[in-house]
Amino acid sequence: MRASSPLLGGIRTSEWLPLSYFWVLAAVTPRFHDRPGADSRTLAIAIAVTAIIFVLHFGESRGSAYPWSVVRDWVPLAFTLAAYRELDLFTPRSYSLRLETQWATIDHILLQDWGLRSAIESLVPILPSYLELCYLFTSAVAAIGIVVLYTNHRRGRVNQFLSVYLLGTLLAY
Repeated sequence: MRASSPLLGGIRTSEWLPLSYFWVLAAVTPRFHDRPGADSRTLAIAIAVTAIIFVLHFGESRGSAYPWSVVRDWVPLAFTLAAYRELDLFTPRSYSLRLETQWATIDHILLQDWGLRSAIESLVPILPSYLELCYLFTSAVAAIGIVVLYTNHRRGRVNQFLSVYLLGTLLAY
């Protein structure tokens, strides 16, 4: 399955997006002097991601293509987790908890003082479970989407699906 542009040398869009993300972070790292974790690790991560992508592409083009192609379908999800974790490197040395305190105060007012928690829980007993399930699916939506495409014999659309998912996710990060 070739779900990539010949102009990009066989690298899929769903691989270019995380590749670009990690290299942009590596490039901007020197500007973050107050972030002790933002160091050469961002460059090392970008190099590792690049190596993984090119090894998988090389394996698919040289060996038995199908197993390599399937791995290439799933690896961008691992890159998404790595992208999320890499943000920890950009934590400042110190910061005030002013915003967090304000949000906690607003939560307390809405949920406790105004009784929104009781209203939500008494309105429909299933609503809190539904909201928890929605939150759970935000983390699993990409894997679920790939499984749905596979089971519906639409594997050829995995690159498109992941490209949209990754664009939104990585821009949010």
